[in-house]
Amino acid sequence: MQMLVNGQISFYGNVLGGLTQDQTYYIKTITTTTDTGTFVNRITVSATLVSGKAGPVVTLTDDSGSMNCVVQVGNSLYWTDPVVMKNGVRLTSGESFYVYRTKATTNTVITNTLSGLNEGDPIVFDSGISFCPEITPYVTYYVCQFVDPNEFTITTTQGSTVPVTLSTYNRSLAADLLNYLALCIDNAS
Repeated sequence: MQMLVNGQISFYGNVLGGLTQDQTYYIKTITTTTDTGTFVNRITVSATLVSGKAGPVVTLTDDSGSMNCVVQVGNSLYWTDPVVMKNGVRLTSGESFYVYRTKATTNTVITNTLSGLNEGDPIVFDSGISFCPEITPYVTYYVCQFVDPNEFTITTTQGSTVPVTLSTYNRSLAADLLNYLALCIDNAS
């Protein structure tokens, strides 16, 4: 993913420098510099967006280490649906999201966006979700309830209000959450 000035970014896992986990920040500056012959990428972030531009820079505390971040907001929809055939059957595009964390305190799945999802929608996780043993890859679950703009609970039965009990897990490589599967068989010819 490419970082963009004024674009959204959030951090999770071992969050450093006084930043808040899962808070949306906005990229104020992106600088590529050379320190002793090595290229180093640096960004500054703001906690606010003012008239479409990142606001004042967040003051960070001294810290060192690595953090995980999410820079893609949205669901990577195509401009136009691709024509994909399998054994003479046209496949249609669904929606794909990135799951990068689960949280035990709220039994939530945390993703880069909830755009296009509705409570009650069927969803399927790919094998990248193996970081969370309570969720089985390629099994249909249902969106139970939205908790905040990027967190929701899941249930095993459509219409149920009882969420799946989850543990807290962080993932440096995100799993795909597939809404109606990323590619599904189109029964309408």
